Amino acid sequence: MSEAKKLILVLATICFVAALGLAQVHQLTEERITAARLEFELRAVREVIALDHVDIPVIIERKELAGVPVYRAVGDIEPVVLGVAVVGYGRGFAGPVEIIVGIDSKGVITGIEILSHRETPGLGARITENFFLNEFKGKQLGDEIKIKRDGGEIDAITGATVSARAVSEGIEAALTLFFSEKNEILQGETEWQVMEE
Repeated sequence: MSEAKKLILVLATICFVAALGLAQVHQLTEERITAARLEFELRAVREVIALDHVDIPVIIERKELAGVPVYRAVGDIEPVVLGVAVVGYGRGFAGPVEIIVGIDSKGVITGIEILSHRETPGLGARITENFFLNEFKGKQLGDEIKIKRDGGEIDAITGATVSARAVSEGIEAALTLFFSEKNEILQGETEWQVMEE
C-alpha cells in the first residue's frame, strides 16, 4: 500500500471516530439543551405576562398557531385566560430577532423579552435593555409601534436603527397574530399542551 493511501485511510478513520464522538455528545446533551430552552421560554412567558401579581394557581399552556408558538396562562381553579404570550420575529442587522410579547385579553402589551438575537454587542444588542423594551408597554395594535424614523412613537437606539426596527416588526407580527386568532387563544379548549402547572 502506498504512503498516500495509508495517510488517506488514517485520516478517514480519524474523521469517522470524531464524527461518531460528536454524534454521541449531541445525543447525550440534546435533552438537556431542550429542557434548558423550555425553562428559559417559560421564565420569559411568566415575566411578560406579569404573573407575579396573580394569587391563584396558574397553568401555562402552549399551542402553535400559524406556525408561531403561543402561550397562555389559565387560572387552575376557574379556567380564565389571565394573559397571553406570543412569539414574534423581526429581521435584525445580523440576523433574525426572536421576541416574546405579553398581551392581556384586550390586546394591550404587558411586557416584552428578547429570546434570541445576533446583534452587535454594544449597539444592536441594546434592544434587550429595559429602557427600550418598556417603550412598548401599554401599546396595542393600531398604536404607532414603529420607531420614530418610520413614522412611529418609539425612540430607536442610536446606531442600531435596524435592530430597533426588527423589534417593532416582531411586536407588530405578534399583535397581528393575537388579534387574528383571538377567539382560539382566549376561548379555545382543544389541543393546548400543558407546559407548567
